[in-house]
Amino acid sequence: GHKEVFTGDFRFSEDEFREIELVKDADKMWLDFTYGKDPRFDFPSRKEVTSQIISLILNENSTLEKPIWISAYNVGREILLRTICKAFRTKIWAPSPKPKIYHEIGGDYDIFTSDESFIGVHHRLAIENLKGIDKELLNLIEDSLRILPTGWATIQQKRVSDVYYFNYSDHNDFYSLQKW
Repeated sequence: GHKEVFTGDFRFSEDEFREIELVKDADKMWLDFTYGKDPRFDFPSRKEVTSQIISLILNENSTLEKPIWISAYNVGREILLRTICKAFRTKIWAPSPKPKIYHEIGGDYDIFTSDESFIGVHHRLAIENLKGIDKELLNLIEDSLRILPTGWATIQQKRVSDVYYFNYSDHNDFYSLQKW
């Protein structure tokens, strides 16, 4: 028969992708890429950016005396969060859907805590726009190290001064797709 494969965004090399059983004998593939059409998107390796983020944390907050807030969507940044967790031997507080989603995709559920008073690494969806956040949480966030790992950092014009932006993506960039 005829086999077509539809994908969402992903970040694999061509060789890694072709090793996935599902795509080995596909007649046609439909690839969805957020950053694939714009040459401004040229991402360093996730390993390189993760090292930069860990270095920042070591330089700014090595004893984790103040919270670290890392912005991420409900799905994505799992490798980054797990690596930071292991590097600092700490847990991560995340809103309720994140630990469940992470567990369902085969992640280590034990890296998360539900204790909101936890000082350590926090995962939040938004760390730039703090409107509508209660005053106690706002004070905690404003006195924290805020990190925004995003592919959009490449072209983001408006930046908040006390947020560290990193060009990190779990998606292929323009140049890696050109190799395909």
